[in-house]
Amino acid sequence: FNCTPNLVVRQRPAMFISVLFAFPASQNVTVFHVNPASYGYAPVNMDTGDALGDMYFDIRGVVTPIECAHQSPSRGHDCDNAEVTANDLVITKLVLNVKSFGQYGRCNICVNGTDHHGNNSCVDGAYWCSCG
Repeated sequence: FNCTPNLVVRQRPAMFISVLFAFPASQNVTVFHVNPASYGYAPVNMDTGDALGDMYFDIRGVVTPIECAHQSPSRGHDCDNAEVTANDLVITKLVLNVKSFGQYGRCNICVNGTDHHGNNSCVDGAYWCSCG
């Protein structure tokens, strides 16, 4: 799945991932991704965020036990979100050299047939993405 065409991923030593686009680049952007280590370090078919976005996601995960104690349909999706609750979470840092940006890829690990972004027929355990 790819919201941005012509994406090439190259893995480097020390778990550093470099993602380069096939068009001339004009700026470097540093982004991060949180996921269970069992899914690998390269965020393929996974969304990323800048430092503030990633910190929001990480800090929000601290309140998960409180949120899940009083679960509601509108807020309870993090209670079974492996990107929040897994015991083997890792943070991957990427430096992107980009000229332009495409649509945001909303990606989650499918749990109980849903990605919590509107797809209720995905395959459990697989990352599932939609653009927009």
